[in-house]
Parts: sequence; C-alpha cells; structure tokens
Amino acid sequence: MAQSDIQPPAEFDAAKIVGKWTAKRPDGGIFSLALTKDSKFTWGYEQGGKKQEFGGTYKIDGAILVLERRDGSQMPGLVTLASNGFNFKLYGGPPDDPGLDFRK
Repeated sequence: MAQSDIQPPAEFDAAKIVGKWTAKRPDGGIFSLALTKDSKFTWGYEQGGKKQEFGGTYKIDGAILVLERRDGSQMPGLVTLASNGFNFKLYGGPPDDPGLDFRK
C-alpha cells in the first residue's frame, strides 16, 4: 500500500460521543466512559470484582480524544465512529491493538 493510499482518520463532532458508554474485552474486563457536554470525563475499569476509576477533562484534536486526568497525565486515543458507538484505540499503542468498542 502506497503512503498516498492511507486515509487520515476522520474528524468528528464531540456531540456524537457525549454520554455514558461501556466496552467489554474478551478477558472479562469491563470499561466505562462517561463524557459530558462541559468536557469532563470519568473512566472506569472493572475485572474480577475490582474496580478502578479516574476522571478529569477531555478535548478533541481532529480524530483524537485526549483524556486528561486530574493529575495532569494524558491518555490520547484515536476515535473511529460507528453506527452504534465508537472505537477508542490508544494513540501510539501497538499496531495490532484492536482498541475498545464503546456502546451505549
């Protein structure tokens, strides 16, 4: 595939991802992501009865959703919209990472 054949990810409207979302991994891990209209988020992870959660603010940069935790660390992810949700793939992660498919 020639470099010119690669299409850049599509920009998206932040309003399309506002809401409460859930993604499940094959290993049983469950992720929750709540995005509010005022650019705040809460990210949760649960597996084997143990739950972790953190929050902060988010911004959209083209096709990248940047989650910024209250401690200042960032978690950028490529967002690909689908008809019933979106895929969130950590930016700079392994190329074979399928990402997380979030649904309402």
